[in-house]
Amino acid sequence: MQLALGLLVGSGLQLLFPFLTQSVVDVGINTQNLSFVYLILGAQLMLMAGRLSVEFVRSWILLHISRCAGPNPRQPQHPVRFSH
Repeated sequence: MQLALGLLVGSGLQLLFPFLTQSVVDVGINTQNLSFVYLILGAQLMLMAGRLSVEFVRSWILLHISRCAGPNPRQPQHPVRFSH
């Protein structure tokens, strides 16, 4: 469930970038509104940080899923024998 939610949020954040870039060009540059350009660039930075955190959580969840699906990491598959 968390993995699917992370994928959905990451995809949604990815879809916002072209619209923000278009608004910077259409509104900010054409009207020479520098404060609007800074606001949108700050929003893009925050969205990128959010996407990075979602990807981090998603990879962490996948790591733990793969650890649970694989052999037990605390128990070696072949017993280690030491010779005296």
